[in-house]
Amino acid sequence: MFNNLFKSKEERKKEEDEYKKKMFPLGDSQKNLAMGLLKSLISNKSHDNEILFYFLVCKEKYMDNGEEAIKNLHKYIIKSRMFSLEEANIIISCAILDLKAPSLDEYPTKEEVLEYIKGGDKKW
Repeated sequence: MFNNLFKSKEERKKEEDEYKKKMFPLGDSQKNLAMGLLKSLISNKSHDNEILFYFLVCKEKYMDNGEEAIKNLHKYIIKSRMFSLEEANIIISCAILDLKAPSLDEYPTKEEVLEYIKGGDKKW
C-alpha cells in the first residue's frame, strides 16, 4: 500500500534523471535553449517555473497523444489566467518544435516558432 510513498534518495534521483532524459534527450543544453527561446517570446518573464511547467506538460502530452492532447492543453493553459492566448500558442508551439528538433544545431529559432504559429500546421 505504501510502496511508492517512501522512496530512497537514490530512487528519487533515478526517477528524476530518467524524466530529465525523457524530456531533454539532448541534455541540459536543450533545456537551456528551450527556456531561452520561451523567455524571448513571452513578455511576462516573472513566471519561469510556470512557463517550464506548461512546456513540459505540453511535451509529455504531445508525446503520449499527439495533436489531440494539444486542444485540451490549450484550454487548460488559458484557464490558468497566467498566460494570454498568444502566450499559450507560444508554449505549445515551442513544445512541439522542441520535440521535432533532431539536434541542438537544428533547434528552432524565435522566427521559426512565430512562423509555425502563423502557419496552418497547428490544429488547436
